[in-house]
Amino acid sequence: MTPETPVILMLGAIIGSFLKMVIYRLPAGLPWTGRSQCIHCKHTLTWPSLIPILSYLFLLGKCRFCRSKIPLRYLLVEVAMASLLALFWIQFGPSILFLKASLFASVLLALLCMDLDHYLLPDKLTLPLIIAGPLWHLGHGGFWTSLLAGMVGFGTLSMINFVGKKIYKRDVLGGGDMMLAAAIGTWWGLSLMWISLYVGFLVGGLLAVGLLLLRKKGRRDEMPFGPAMIVGWLIAFAQYDWIIGIFFR
Repeated sequence: MTPETPVILMLGAIIGSFLKMVIYRLPAGLPWTGRSQCIHCKHTLTWPSLIPILSYLFLLGKCRFCRSKIPLRYLLVEVAMASLLALFWIQFGPSILFLKASLFASVLLALLCMDLDHYLLPDKLTLPLIIAGPLWHLGHGGFWTSLLAGMVGFGTLSMINFVGKKIYKRDVLGGGDMMLAAAIGTWWGLSLMWISLYVGFLVGGLLAVGLLLLRKKGRRDEMPFGPAMIVGWLIAFAQYDWIIGIFFR
């Protein structure tokens, strides 16, 4: 841990607080502007209720006006974002890679929550992410490689969906999944994208088996793949050298 880590944790919690607003408002078609309100009583929240993490703990997870329970995932989003930023800072320090990983992870955290809640990976987040990848590399080299990796990511999941549709007579992946694979490709290149997809399919398969065994899902029930792909990216990003060493040593 570095002396700056507490500040990074605070920054991550603030970003997480913004993300939870996006996670709630974007799928509902609500504007991103305007004061935050309690989702139950619609009372406009004052600043003591908006302090990331601490307000949830001090209020014991309840609205200070109507005493309705605040969803636990709001706290988890803030904690997760704070933790990710701190981990990136410890690993990369004040660098371009820290900024890049933090920006990408913040969008992916919002996408993960929306896919879990609504089976939705909205184009309003995935499309700008795809466009930003090649533009980022335009300033740092590798524009065409980034573009190619995005096309390959999108095409790979499109082909898997095509084959799956022939077998199961329905889509097995959504358009948002394909867009997310393209975004991972444009930001991080072919190698990390392949590993992210591979690990994502492993994670998704294990979760699906677990849900089937627990009878939480049926064989033909829809299961979001976006969260598994996002976890796959995080594992691939954090353990890239180790994974590459296993396969190519």
